[in-house]
Amino acid sequence: MHFQLLFLLFLGVLIVSPAQGATYWKFIMNKHTYLLSKEMPRFDINKMNQLCKAYKGYLVEINNMSEQVNLREILRRKGKLADIIFTGFTDKGSEGKFYHINSRRRMPNLTWKEGNPDNWKNEEHCVNLAKDGINDLSCNSKGRYLCELNYYL
Repeated sequence: MHFQLLFLLFLGVLIVSPAQGATYWKFIMNKHTYLLSKEMPRFDINKMNQLCKAYKGYLVEINNMSEQVNLREILRRKGKLADIIFTGFTDKGSEGKFYHINSRRRMPNLTWKEGNPDNWKNEEHCVNLAKDGINDLSCNSKGRYLCELNYYL
């Protein structure tokens, strides 16, 4: 029984959100629970942050390069890193100065995808986690979003 529980925690389990029936994959890392949306809606940073708040969480706030590397590795093992995965960082209203929508803290020095941030066509103001670094992307692109909870769910 104990082995089965550990196996499910390693793989992540599918849970259903109380908000609009959204479904998520769940995994735990460093005393935090992460919920990765199963759906790939058009991203709306405020709406997605509200969905995360249904779990008393927020869109993921990557605090350092170590967390970035660990998240990328977990998502790679789950086969999800090829997808667009949005974070809670944006530079809307402060071009080139990325901050977290929830905490309002400046984004730390993270590894960017080569040539980024580039604000392509003057339309890229949201940050996604990619296999080769973070990337600025249009905030209304389709993609998954990653919630972070400061407790075990």
